[in-house]
Amino acid sequence: MAGRYYTLAITDFEPILPRAARKMGIPWISLDHQHFLSVSSFQSMPVSFRWRGWFLRSTIPLFYSGQVGEAVSSFFHLPPRPGTESIPRIGVLLRNGIVNAGSYPRPSRAHILVYIRRHAPDSLWHALQASSRPAIVYGLGERPKQGNIEFREVSDQGFIRDLATCDCLVSTAGNQLVGEAFYLQKPVLAIPEPGNFEQQLNAGLVAQSRGGWSTTFSQLTPHLLQQFLFALPSLRAGRSIRPRMLTHTVTFRCNARCIMCDSWKMSGKGGSHHRRERNDLSAITPHGCREIDGW
Repeated sequence: MAGRYYTLAITDFEPILPRAARKMGIPWISLDHQHFLSVSSFQSMPVSFRWRGWFLRSTIPLFYSGQVGEAVSSFFHLPPRPGTESIPRIGVLLRNGIVNAGSYPRPSRAHILVYIRRHAPDSLWHALQASSRPAIVYGLGERPKQGNIEFREVSDQGFIRDLATCDCLVSTAGNQLVGEAFYLQKPVLAIPEPGNFEQQLNAGLVAQSRGGWSTTFSQLTPHLLQQFLFALPSLRAGRSIRPRMLTHTVTFRCNARCIMCDSWKMSGKGGSHHRRERNDLSAITPHGCREIDGW
């Protein structure tokens, strides 16, 4: 920065630039996704999300403070937290390639685009193979083709082309990619990386947005993927098809012998744990479930 005169600095949630700007007497503003935690009300999210969100919100000032202005970038926004209503909320910042991606011709048979950064369990490949639709996978490098699944090397232009021409996106729940898919009106099946709270939060936002569904690797089945593909027309129109009723089995330890039910024939081991049960039920709210039945 020596030898030049700057009037403003813009930071995307990293601490070095604000410290340098402060030392040189230059004002700075923040433009990032992380401040989503500090400006959003989590009342519509599951209880476990609220507590973790509140805790992480308190750590944000540790990176920097003193900005003269800020804007928060996200593919979907929750209602503002009291006192933050004046802070601008914008969508994700789009590359020129994404903005101009509508010029790609649509193939005769649209594919499923998959983006996975790390090793994925067998459940993902089983679900994709069972769908019988062409699937193009990025993030794992180039590999031999597995039936209807094709693995491609990382390529910015190639990925944008495949995103623009795909039928839907099955991906980890990164804010930028989900935002780009939504801009191109591509429904998203978001699968957060295990242990990544930001992605778990983003997955919950995808479910609230009516532009996609969210699940986990452990819950992904061929049936769930097929139901997601069935719902694509409604998702493109912003009318998400979501489950309205849940049947929750508290325990298989039953002394009845109803002829229309075979639960009593099961081992009866592994009864429900109240804490896990509470978390499971609270996680249903963003998915639209309003009626719960169980025994």
